[in-house]
Amino acid sequence: MKNLIIILLLGTVIFLLLSIFYQNNPALVSQVESLGGISTAPQRARAAARADRKGTEPVIIGVVGHWQDPSSISMLEGIRTAALEINETGGINGRKVKLMMVNDRNKLQNSKDAAQWLCNNPDVVAIIGGTFYHNFTCIAALCEFNGMLLISPSVTSQGADDKNSNLVFVNFPSITEFADKVSNFLKKRKIASVAVLSPSEYNYGYFFCNAVDCVMKRDIAGSTGVVARKVYYQPINRDLIFSAMKLWEDNIKYKSMLIGGNLEATKTILNVARNLKVNPVFILSDEMEKQQLAESKEIKGLKIFLPSVYNADSPKPQVKKFRKLYKKHFRNEPTVWSAQGYDTLMVLAAAMKNAKSTVPAEVAASMQKIIYRNNVSAASTISFNENGELKNCKIIMKYPENGTFKVVK
Repeated sequence: MKNLIIILLLGTVIFLLLSIFYQNNPALVSQVESLGGISTAPQRARAAARADRKGTEPVIIGVVGHWQDPSSISMLEGIRTAALEINETGGINGRKVKLMMVNDRNKLQNSKDAAQWLCNNPDVVAIIGGTFYHNFTCIAALCEFNGMLLISPSVTSQGADDKNSNLVFVNFPSITEFADKVSNFLKKRKIASVAVLSPSEYNYGYFFCNAVDCVMKRDIAGSTGVVARKVYYQPINRDLIFSAMKLWEDNIKYKSMLIGGNLEATKTILNVARNLKVNPVFILSDEMEKQQLAESKEIKGLKIFLPSVYNADSPKPQVKKFRKLYKKHFRNEPTVWSAQGYDTLMVLAAAMKNAKSTVPAEVAASMQKIIYRNNVSAASTISFNENGELKNCKIIMKYPENGTFKVVK
């Protein structure tokens, strides 16, 4: 019995000595925690705390997106504009911002690989990414597991509804708020009935059309609300779309048409529509606020509107400052997606300054409390609810004219 007690005591001492050696050996900690399936959260928190104390190393922020898509490039340029402004005005608590940009080409596996690669680097404290719904949902849990703060500049905050996370934030209004704006816009103009053409399931255009369908009120006679609906598949069949719209023209009294989906599908549908007698008001999902659409021949002569979160002509001083800085570096006018990228990095930097820390958990706590007023989006301020969703939303309506988008007064 005496020998057993001695063995147990000796084992306890050895265990404690090994634990102390492990905790005070960064190289060993790094090797162990970088093994597959082991969270890098403790290592990241320690690295951030050390960097905060040192106060000279750059704040490294990962950026994951599809850098061949024009809208995504515009968003990246907005993020870079914010980084330039932050660095020119003293950095984050005296430290410069360094961006690590990874191209996921809008592919699910690439998004996972990019997020994992950034999570494996303990010096990266946050990721701006998950710019599309399917990318966001797959990397949010990965970032949470690895103690990495994630903020999306463009996925609708409905994607965060069931995330059950402390480190994931969304700087974009919910899809329901966009649907409410569209519904109220049509109601004010006494446009009661809408026909819907939506893409197949599990993409933003489909969810957008569903949301509008839910908020548009129908009457028993079927003369208000969504009075017709068709789902189309890619590649889009022009003849089938024409047949459906011709059938609606002959049998249904609709005054507006809601179109969800990507740019090429939207342009095809609009081109088909000009061959019909009906001349409805067209409502497009907000993802169609693209320069390629504003400049396309398919929209000429059609009444087209879409919801947005950015007004380039706002009298707000920060908007004027943002446009001037953006044009100085990139020689063109910023878009809504530039504005979203810019605001996302700026609010993240403000939370770090308020927390006087880059430790992800401490920055996340600061994000929960922030009321950021220097944003360039249409909202008066940026703040987040307990789920990390955007709280103070303001959505405006726009229409394309002469190659650009203008705000409906």
